[in-house]
Amino acid sequence: MVGPTAASSWPTPTGVLSDWAPSRMPGRLGKVIGREPVVTAIAVALRTKRLVSLVGPGGIGKTTVAQAVASRVAPLFADGAVFVDLSSAALPDLAAGVIASALGARVKPDNCIPAILQHLAGRDLLLVLDTCEHVLEPVADLAERLLQSVPKLCMLVTSREALQARDEWVEHLPPLALPPVEGRLSVDEAFAFASVQLFVERASAASEHFQFDEASLGPIVDICRKLDGIPLAIDIAAARVDGIGLRELSDRLAGSFALSARGRRTALARQQTLRATLDWSHALLSPDEQCMLHRLSVFAGGFSLGAAHDVGAEEGWPFHRSELLVTDLVAKCLVTVDVSSEPVLYRLLDTTRAYALEHLQSGAGAREARRRHALRCCRELATAEEDWERVSAGEWLQRYSPLIVDIRSALAWCFGPEGDPAIGVELAVLSTPVWFQVRADGEYLRHAREALRAIDEQRVGDDLLAMRLHLGCGHALVQQQGPSAKGNPDFFAALALAERVGVPEFQLRAAWALAGEFMLGADYNSAKIYAEKMEGALGSDRDGAAAQIYRRNMAQVLHYLGEQTRARSFAEAIEEMPVARSRFAISTTVQLDHRAVVDVVLARILWLQGHADQAMARVRRALARAEVVRLPFTMAYVLAGGACPLAMWTGDIASATRWTADLARHAHEHGHHYYATWAAAFELALETLEDAPGSAEARLRLTTREPRQLDELAVISPSLLNGVSIERANAGLAGWCLAENIRARAERERILGSECAAEALLHRALRIAERQGAHAWRLRAATSLAELWISQDREEESLALLSGALNLFTEGFASRDVKRAGALVRGLRASRGHAVADVTAVGAP
Repeated sequence: MVGPTAASSWPTPTGVLSDWAPSRMPGRLGKVIGREPVVTAIAVALRTKRLVSLVGPGGIGKTTVAQAVASRVAPLFADGAVFVDLSSAALPDLAAGVIASALGARVKPDNCIPAILQHLAGRDLLLVLDTCEHVLEPVADLAERLLQSVPKLCMLVTSREALQARDEWVEHLPPLALPPVEGRLSVDEAFAFASVQLFVERASAASEHFQFDEASLGPIVDICRKLDGIPLAIDIAAARVDGIGLRELSDRLAGSFALSARGRRTALARQQTLRATLDWSHALLSPDEQCMLHRLSVFAGGFSLGAAHDVGAEEGWPFHRSELLVTDLVAKCLVTVDVSSEPVLYRLLDTTRAYALEHLQSGAGAREARRRHALRCCRELATAEEDWERVSAGEWLQRYSPLIVDIRSALAWCFGPEGDPAIGVELAVLSTPVWFQVRADGEYLRHAREALRAIDEQRVGDDLLAMRLHLGCGHALVQQQGPSAKGNPDFFAALALAERVGVPEFQLRAAWALAGEFMLGADYNSAKIYAEKMEGALGSDRDGAAAQIYRRNMAQVLHYLGEQTRARSFAEAIEEMPVARSRFAISTTVQLDHRAVVDVVLARILWLQGHADQAMARVRRALARAEVVRLPFTMAYVLAGGACPLAMWTGDIASATRWTADLARHAHEHGHHYYATWAAAFELALETLEDAPGSAEARLRLTTREPRQLDELAVISPSLLNGVSIERANAGLAGWCLAENIRARAERERILGSECAAEALLHRALRIAERQGAHAWRLRAATSLAELWISQDREEESLALLSGALNLFTEGFASRDVKRAGALVRGLRASRGHAVADVTAVGAP
C-alpha cells in the first residue's frame, strides 16, 4: 500500500477472447463517497497480491467498494472482471455452482470445480466474489485451487470475516469518517467528513425541502455519530428526513427504529434494513457466539477480555473459551477492537449493540447479565481512589473516564424496577470520582440521591457508604449552587457519620470540605474551626498528602483572617515538601496544583508584609507552573487569587489588564462561571481605580454580591467600597483587609469633610496593620494620615510617620504605594530644608 500507480504499469489489454462471454459487473448506484483511499489501496494491492479480501461489518459498504475497484481495474485485465454475488448460495455446497453459473461455464452439479478450472484456464481476469461470510470454507478452498491453476487470475473477495486462505491479503473497511466530538465545526468543515457528505447527498435526493446549513448541522453530525459512520445506516436514515425531520430523527435513532427503518426498495433484501443485515450475520453464529454477543450488549462502551468473561461467560467456562468467542466475533466484524489501548478494548457498534440487546432482553438471561455488568463496573472502580495518588491526572482520566457510559447504564438498571439497589449504592459510591473528573457532577447528584434514598428506604448499604455519598453530594451542590452561608448540610452529615463510624480519613475530608466552603463564602472564622478539626484527625501522619492539605488550608485561612506571620510559617513549612497527590480533591471538579496554590498564598502574604518584588516573583512562578500542569482550575485560581489583584495592588496596570483579559478568556473557554465573575469584577476595578471612594457602589451591585469579591475590590479600588464590606469589617469578618477597608472609609469621611472621624479611623487602621505585620496596609494608612496632617500644617508629624513606615521596606521601590509615599517624604523634607538626598533610596524610581 504505497499509493496510486499509473495504469501503464499494468499489462496492456489484448481484448476479450471470442468465446468468453461471462456475466459482467452490475451497474453501480450513485457515486462512491469517502472511499477513494481504500479503492486506490486495493487497486494498488492487486498489482502484487492475487487474493485480496475486503472485510467489514454488514452495511459498511464492501460491495460498493468492490464494484468501484473492479470498475477501475477491469480494463487492465485482458479478460476484464466478473462479479459474483454469493448471497444466493443458501448452502456452502452450492457456492461453486453459483460461481460457475456467473462465469457462464456449463457444469454438472457434481463436477463444478474441475469445470470452473477448465473454463478459466489461460484467462487474464479479475474475479470478484461478493458476500462470502456464509460460504467461507468452500470459497477459501476454491480460491487456493484457482490461484494455483490459473496464473493470471486475481481475486477480490468481500466478507464479514477473512477466508484464512493461503496468501490472502486482508483490507479492513472502516466506517466513514466522523466529525470529532470535541469542538464546534462550521458547515464547510463538517462537510469535509465523508459520513456528513453521504447523509447530505442522500437527504437532498430524498427531500426537496432539505437544507444543509448552520441550523441542520448539529442534528446531522449527531445522526452520523449515532450510526457509527456506517454507510447503509446513514443511507436509510437520510431517506426518512422528509417524513419526520432531522431533530426527531436524531432523537429516535436508537433501538428498534434504527434497526427497522427501510432503505431503497431496489436494494438486496438483506440490505433493506439494518435488522435484515444483522439477521444475516447473526444466523451464521454458533449458539455460544450468539450467547456471548447478546450478553456483551450490556456494555455501553469499551470492554476488556476480562470484562467480557465476567459478564458473558456461562457458568464454568474457562477464560480462554470467552477469549476465543470474543476474537471470533471480532473476526466476523460484529465486535470492533482497539489494539492501541492498554489493555486492548473491544466494543460493539451502536447498531449492533441495539440488535444484540433486543435478543438479550427477549430471553431469560437479561437480569443476570445486567447484574454481572454492574458488579464488573464496581470491580473496575475499586482502585480508582488509590490510583489517583499513584498515577498522573492524565493517566487516571485515560483509564477511568471511558467507564462513565457503562457506569451510567449500570446505575440506571440498579435503581430501576428490575435492578439491584444494593449494587447501585456501592457503584454510586465507587463512581463518585469519575463523575466529578468528567465534570458531570449534576448527573452524579441525581444518582447519589437515589442511592441515599435506597439506604434510607430499602435498608441497603451502611453508614460508611452514606457518609461517602453525603460528601459527594456536598461537593456537587457547591459546584451547582456555590457555597452556603451556613455550611452545606451534606458536609455536616458526612462529618457526623465519619465521627460516629470513626474513620479519620473521612473526618479529614469532611472537615476540609467545610473549611473550603466557608472560605469560599468569606466566613474565615468558621473556616478556621474546621481547618483545625483536620489537625485533630491527622493522627501520626504529619508528612503525607493530608498533612500538606491541612497546612495549606491553615495558611489560607490565617492569611484571610489577617494572621500573616502564622500564615507564612504554615505555607513555608510545606512549600519544599515533596508533592503528594491527595485523593481529597478527587471528588470535586476543582483540581488545584499544590505548588501553584502555595505560591499564590505566599505571594499575597509577602506583598502584605512589604515584599512586593518577592510577591510578584511568586506570582510569575505560579503562572509558569499553571502553564505546565495544565489544570484549568489551577490557572484560573492563580490569575484570580494572585496575578490580577497583586498587579493592581502594586500599580502595574498593564499586567493587571493583560491578566484580567487572560482570566476572562480562560473562564469562557473552560466554562468556569465562578471565575468569569472574578474577571468581570476585576474589569470593573480597572475602570474605577481613580474614582472617589464609594462612588462606584451602584455599579458594583450590578457586578457581584459575593463577599469575598467585595472585600477584594474595596482593596483594589476605594471607589468600590460598599456597605457589605463595611459591615463585615465592623463584625471582624474581613481580617486580612480590615486595615485597608477602614482606611478607605476614612478617605470617604475626609471627602465628606469629617476630618476628625477620618483621623480616628486612620489611627485604627494603623494599629491593626501594625498588629498584623501588614506593612503594605500600614504604609497606605500612614500615607493617608500624612496627607490629612499636611492639610492641617502638621508636617513634622507627617514626616516622622511616613519615614517610619517607609523604613520597613527593603524592596518594592517601583510599586505605586512606595513611590507615592516616597514623593511625599521628599516634598516634606524639601519644604523643611532637609537634604533631599537622604530619601532618594526610599520610594525612588
